[in-house]
Amino acid sequence: MGGDTVGGDGGTAADGGSSAGGSTGGDGSGGSAGTGNAGAGGTGNAGSGTGGSGNGGATGGAAGSGNAGSAGTGNAGTGAGGSGGSACEIVKYNFDNCNDGWANSGNADWACGNPTSGPGSDHTSGAGKAWSTSPTGNQSNCTDGSIESPIIDLSSAGGNLRLRYWHWYDFRPCDPNAFPLACNLACAVDQDAYAGGVVEVKNSGGSWVKVSPSGGKKIECYYVDSDGGMTCSPCALDGVTGYAGSSGGWVQQEIDISGYAHSQFQVRFHSASYGSDLCHPNRAGWTVDDVRIAPASCP
Repeated sequence: MGGDTVGGDGGTAADGGSSAGGSTGGDGSGGSAGTGNAGAGGTGNAGSGTGGSGNGGATGGAAGSGNAGSAGTGNAGTGAGGSGGSACEIVKYNFDNCNDGWANSGNADWACGNPTSGPGSDHTSGAGKAWSTSPTGNQSNCTDGSIESPIIDLSSAGGNLRLRYWHWYDFRPCDPNAFPLACNLACAVDQDAYAGGVVEVKNSGGSWVKVSPSGGKKIECYYVDSDGGMTCSPCALDGVTGYAGSSGGWVQQEIDISGYAHSQFQVRFHSASYGSDLCHPNRAGWTVDDVRIAPASCP
């Protein structure tokens, strides 16, 4: 916190001293502006001052004030309050140490590390870490699992909140070019994705609610094949629309979560897969990095 400075008292029939508050608060509050007292027996002007500015979202100091002199008059003090800084995120996770409190659940291959498959690197720096369904290879068959954030208290975060994240994905859509003679017809009939993902948040009642994407392809991750093909256990995302196909690179998403600002908030990235086949070849899956929650006004 920047220090406060008090202006000197004026002499007889003199003006009060003026002084600025602490210039910059280091991630705290700026100093208050100086104050000045009018001189005795005369007219005194109040001290003026500018409040300090605070970095990291802090608030500036208060404006100056002035007291009237004895047997005289005093003018009001002037001074501008300080301005806040720009570090306005409520929480931010870049996963570079893989110890941010996130955990995987279910039977998906989610792991935190340096992705050598898929995007080939994290988003943050290109040399850090991220969460991936397959950091070193392709997404497995018959998966259904998530990475979940720690509990985040948003009860006093205010309104107009945004969840922002960067992600890269390459799931298993039907690919007519994988084997044109067979897959052209198959893909014209079967538009489902054999792997995909959704983003969910926990509401105040403790239930997971899908918040993204609003559209997408229908995910197929459970199927009993009477001809002896792949059979997976029942999957929570079967028939749900989600991210599918390829993102074409790192993409940033922003979601309005203002309606979910409560003390037990969590977010999770939920993915699932069926088996790969000739027309739905293996793909790397999903990689997520740089997750943050911030007011919409935060750059």
